[in-house]
Amino acid sequence: MAPIVGALFPGDPADVALEFAAIGTEAVISILVAVALFASGSAARRGFALGIVTAAIVGVEFAAIHFAINIDAQYAVAP
Repeated sequence: MAPIVGALFPGDPADVALEFAAIGTEAVISILVAVALFASGSAARRGFALGIVTAAIVGVEFAAIHFAINIDAQYAVAP
């Protein structure tokens, strides 16, 4: 996601907000799908649902790391 946003908005601080919005939306949709799978009752589907939730959380954490590394110095974080 980050290379696509960086190519569309080079050097624009809005790219960070757009990246977080995209990752957050993706995580919410993934978790909603996982809830539906978890409610189905099958053990295999419940395991798959837990995997989806784990992947969504890891994706948000990687976005936070990317944000911390690439944030501009105006936000008091050294590049």
